[in-house]
Amino acid sequence: MAKNLNKIISVLIIINTISFSIFASVTKVGNGDDGGDLEKLVQINSGPLVSSKKKAIKLLDKLNIVGVPGLGRLISELEDSKMYLASEDVHPTIEPKGSLEISDDYKIVYARTFAEPNAITRFFPAAKKLSLDQLVALHIHEALHRSLPENIRTNENIVAHFTMAITSHGASFDRLLEVSKQYINISETRADQKLIQTNESNIKLSVLNKSKTSFKYTSVSYSFNDDGISGANNNLNILEFTTSPIGYQIIYGKPIEYIFNSRTMIDTSKEKKIIIGVVSLQLDGAILMEENKHIGPFLRYTTEAINKKDIDNSENIGRDFLTIGGFYKFKSDDSYAKFIFGYSTESTQHGQFSNKKYNSIVSFWNEYGLFYKNFSYGLMTDFYSGGGGDVVAPSKLIVAGPKVGYENHNFSGQLFYKTIVNDSDGNLDTLGDIMDHGSARVGLGVSLSILF
Repeated sequence: MAKNLNKIISVLIIINTISFSIFASVTKVGNGDDGGDLEKLVQINSGPLVSSKKKAIKLLDKLNIVGVPGLGRLISELEDSKMYLASEDVHPTIEPKGSLEISDDYKIVYARTFAEPNAITRFFPAAKKLSLDQLVALHIHEALHRSLPENIRTNENIVAHFTMAITSHGASFDRLLEVSKQYINISETRADQKLIQTNESNIKLSVLNKSKTSFKYTSVSYSFNDDGISGANNNLNILEFTTSPIGYQIIYGKPIEYIFNSRTMIDTSKEKKIIIGVVSLQLDGAILMEENKHIGPFLRYTTEAINKKDIDNSENIGRDFLTIGGFYKFKSDDSYAKFIFGYSTESTQHGQFSNKKYNSIVSFWNEYGLFYKNFSYGLMTDFYSGGGGDVVAPSKLIVAGPKVGYENHNFSGQLFYKTIVNDSDGNLDTLGDIMDHGSARVGLGVSLSILF
């Protein structure tokens, strides 16, 4: 009896010891992280690790990463993961050679994370010696371990392949689609990527992206020169609302953005008469979308002012016309440029007393500038060449002015001023459209943009 009791006690001691060991240790999960360095961590709120994280997020935004199957959660994982700094460096344990998380000589670890959603990211003092580009790649690499589908997120070779595809020179949306096709089962990607169709040569997606909304206010003072009232000074306040309510839709690997715009004009020189309109719908496409370049065509249909019956002297508050063109947008960490070409078709202006035909207009809208931290300083120049019409001769108009702004990941604001630099007859009316190609393009104003 005593012998059996001793056996039972021995078994209980062994079970208790094993249980204690299990609960006292850290379960190995994800990319082989054993969590042994979780003690003595300090949260990171500033410095190179924060600035490099912001740059990594900007890079993913530029590549429209949410449209790539399997990578829809990458930005949110990068944004939401809290960063901590360990008190001292550690040596690799089971990290595979070639991993971006360890040094080339396999002696120290730069960062670790658990390969599961919403895990923290731990950095080690050695990471402070890395360059900005290396830190960007490291942030993205760790976020990939948390955001890729569960069946591949612990595979270091796959994670490294995605990391290199995202951070290498010449990275593009199309290149990432090709890498994704090698590893991601498209039919099992998350619902937020809203798969429509896929086959060997075609990936067709509808992606609900962050919507963009902007508000712009411009104060304008100019003179009409229409129907014999030359010199009548008019003070206008123009309110502009622009939104891309569904962000991008990815069709055949090419992002297309739907942009709605409406403008309201308040004529303060006429007892605050309010003229509602113009309204336009624009489609922006992309022939090339790389890390810092965006090239593509656009198509915009613009309607005339909604309540034109209230307009008496000047009837050119917009008209129905179609604008086709293309754009080139460049943006780096220290500079930006935007070149937009547009050709607006001829159309008829339906006035209260008569109809007037205006010929086509060729336009160039350009911006150039520099960044300093989150601030921007630039110059805007617009060139218009109008083909004339029933009541006006062909004309040319150049307006230009400075712009200063501030932006972060979810918000941007600009203060701008544009004035007439050169014109053929000293009159904005000759273009027959003061809202798209005339007075709405000059004056002092402010613009606010928000990402939802």
